[in-house]
Order: sequence, then C-alpha cells, then structure tokens
Amino acid sequence: LRSILTIRKGNMATPLLVYINIALFVIMSICGVSLLAPTGISIIKWGADFGPLTLTGDWWRTITCNFIHIGVIHVLMNMYALLYIGIFLEQLIGGRRLISAYFLTGLFSALASLASISAGASGSIFGLYGIFLSYLVFHHRIEKGQRKSLLYSIGFFVFYNLMSGARAEDIDNAAHIGGLVSGIILGIIYLPVSYTHL
Repeated sequence: LRSILTIRKGNMATPLLVYINIALFVIMSICGVSLLAPTGISIIKWGADFGPLTLTGDWWRTITCNFIHIGVIHVLMNMYALLYIGIFLEQLIGGRRLISAYFLTGLFSALASLASISAGASGSIFGLYGIFLSYLVFHHRIEKGQRKSLLYSIGFFVFYNLMSGARAEDIDNAAHIGGLVSGIILGIIYLPVSYTHL
C-alpha cells in the first residue's frame, strides 16, 4: 500500500487524487462536518452538487462535488476503488490523462445527477472504470488471458455497484451511470494515443 501511495514517476496522478480527497475530508471534519453522517446542508456548503444552485450560477459545484464525501466510510470505500483502478489505468493513459479523465467524467456524472444532492468521487471513479472497460474490449494488444480476467473483475465491480445503487435510496446511481458512459466514450477517444505496459 505504501508503494502505491508514494508519488513517483509513473505513479503521480492516482496518489495525488487520493491525497486531495482525503485532505479535503479531514479539513471538513476539523471544521465541524460529521465524520459519520454529514447533513445535506453541510455538504452543500462545502460544494456538493445541487441542481437549484448548480444551474443558477454555482457551476463550480460540478467540479467540487467530486471531492466532497458523505462520511468516513464513503471516502474510504471510494479511495480504495480509486487506488485499484488507478494503478492499472495510469500505466495505460498516463497521469495527465488520468487527472483530465477524473475531472471530465466527474463533470458528466454531476450533470446527470442534478435532481439530487450529489457528492463523492464515485462518479469520476465509474468514469475511470469505463475508460478501462473500453481498453479491455477494444485494445487487442492486451494479452487475452489477462484481458479476460480483468474484464470479469471490472465488469463485476460495475454491475454489482450499479445493482446496489438501484436498490438503495441514498445512492445516486445517475451519477454512476453518467460517469460510466462518459468514461467508455472517453476511453474510445484515448485508444489511438494510448500506450500500454500491461
């Protein structure tokens, strides 16, 4: 875990994004936001996506919402998922494209979830998983056996979380779907300029 979280050449974007998310969560907690169950008002104050505000001038919420988390379990689960996909994806598309993808897919996930209060990195993370799915399906330079194994693993993650989101009232599945679809499209765009070390 220590090596994954160490910022170095070839592994810069993933730990940087993790540190930003965790640092903001710690700052929010120090400022009085609940560690376990933040209120809707408290996360809106810190930049959560909320249609009536986002659509009336607070456009920046489509960016900040991807770094705001609703409790310690939420941030820990999202950072685990980000690390898991980041260590693979950063080798495929590079650190700059990974950070760009985090922001772009997060933007589309925020736009897809304007009907509710939305916060968390999961929309962006689904976007990164969508990019990786594009590579696994369309990038034939990836070894067949490895591609199949990763497809099962990533496919299960996406399917399980979408199904869980469909059953849970407090999970914003619109953000997940928005991130995933935009990620798949972005992955197809990235394909011609990619490099792979897999």
